[in-house]
Amino acid sequence: MFRIAVQRTAIKSLCASRARLLSTSAVRRNVLQDLYLRELKNIKLAPITPKDAEGSVKPWEEPSKPKVPELEAQGTEALQAYKSEPVETLSESADGQVEEPVEEDWLVLDDAEEDSHH
Repeated sequence: MFRIAVQRTAIKSLCASRARLLSTSAVRRNVLQDLYLRELKNIKLAPITPKDAEGSVKPWEEPSKPKVPELEAQGTEALQAYKSEPVETLSESADGQVEEPVEEDWLVLDDAEEDSHH
C-alpha cells in the first residue's frame, strides 16, 4: 500500500513537470491598435513657426507706470487732516436724522427635526 502511494506521487510530479514544460499561451493581437499605431507613425507634421501664432497671441506691450495717489500728492497737511477726521459709525437718513443701528442676527440656525425611528 505504501508502494502504491509512492508511485502515485511520483507519477503526479512527473506529469506536473511535463505540463509546465509544455504550457504555452496564445499571442493576442489587437488589430485596431496595430492600425492606429501604424497610422500615427506615418503622419508627417509640418514644423510650427512663430507666424502660425500671430492670430491667437497679443503682442507684448510694456505696462503703464503707476500713478501717485492723490492724497499723497497734496502734501502732509492733507494727510494730517485725513487722520484727524472723525470716524462715522452711524448712518444718516435723507432727513439728516441719525438712525439707530439695527442689529440683525447674522447666524440663523434652523431647528433640526428629530426623526424617531423606533
